[in-house]
Amino acid sequence: MEDFFRALTAGDWEQACCLCDTAVMDGYLKEYRLSWEKLNQEDSSALRIASSVLANATVEIRKVEKAQDGRAVLFTIEAEGMQKDRRAMVKKNEEGAWQIAEITDEV
Repeated sequence: MEDFFRALTAGDWEQACCLCDTAVMDGYLKEYRLSWEKLNQEDSSALRIASSVLANATVEIRKVEKAQDGRAVLFTIEAEGMQKDRRAMVKKNEEGAWQIAEITDEV
């Protein structure tokens, strides 16, 4: 999870994509990238500040539970005193590597 968010905050779309089941996460990555590019066009200094804050964020895995076809990972992203609880579904791909299938707000 940490590698995925580090890739996102660095704008390394290729690395982020490699860590995902791209068929499911494609929309998530496209939305993030569109927002990133829009902010860069509108105010590149704001993007640099946001990237700097997010680069220092911590990702804490709070719990991993077995799910029907993979694992549910409950985690918290914290940066500059703000935090967001999230839930990721991860599955093994054909080569046996874990990939992110879905990320949602924790409910």
